[in-house]
Amino acid sequence: MSNNERTTSLRYGVTPEGPNVFYVLHVTVGQLAKKDIAGPLATLLAMTDDIANLEQHQGKLVLAFDGYDDDPRPLYEVEEVVTWFQLLAAQWNAWLYFINVKDCPGTGGAADAAAQRKGCPNGTCA
Repeated sequence: MSNNERTTSLRYGVTPEGPNVFYVLHVTVGQLAKKDIAGPLATLLAMTDDIANLEQHQGKLVLAFDGYDDDPRPLYEVEEVVTWFQLLAAQWNAWLYFINVKDCPGTGGAADAAAQRKGCPNGTCA
């Protein structure tokens, strides 16, 4: 994400507003442990309940799992994350339309720049 773009943390069940904004859906360790998808699901459903929202929010969703910054495993290897995501994906299947892939590691975006600042070659840390 460039420095001139805003990032907004999503409030559960509220449709995000404003163009050119990235929306961060934070998931806590507690939500993972309880397999609690209610709040995030309400937010995601709010993003897709109105046709006018669809284009405005395309490619602007960032999913963040709090509490795993120091875990060396990639998130797809963390069982709690995978299980939680599978539960949520079974209820909301619009990920590919909304998720921000432009700034994912390995694509040359902001995630790569952050990884390189941490000393990770090619934007990825194993």
